[in-house]
Amino acid sequence: EPQAGEGAEPDTEDDEDDDEPLVAGAAHNAELDEQEDEEAFPYFSKLVLDNFQCHNKFTTPWNKKLNFVTGQNGTGKSALLQAMSIALGAKSADSARMSSLKEFVGPFNNKSIIQLTVMQPKDD
Repeated sequence: EPQAGEGAEPDTEDDEDDDEPLVAGAAHNAELDEQEDEEAFPYFSKLVLDNFQCHNKFTTPWNKKLNFVTGQNGTGKSALLQAMSIALGAKSADSARMSSLKEFVGPFNNKSIIQLTVMQPKDD
């Protein structure tokens, strides 16, 4: 099974690949991997959405250095970024799309769940 940074694809309930955005971590550059990080910064390691906008169930790992989100129009790429913003404390007024957090709740249930995992590397 691919890991983040190796072309990992999101876990989805349906088999329609065209209905979900593709999230993939960038391949590691060998030179960058050999260099020690001067500072260890927190990074996003996983995003889980349950009934958020157009996403019924969506889970994706994140690469700690670089990630790409691609997909057809209307597949929920912006929804992923909006969910991350809300998880980090943004208000609906910060969004140009919705005036209330209730508007982000998808059609599959009466509530939405956003789980964003942030990792803090250990200091040596």
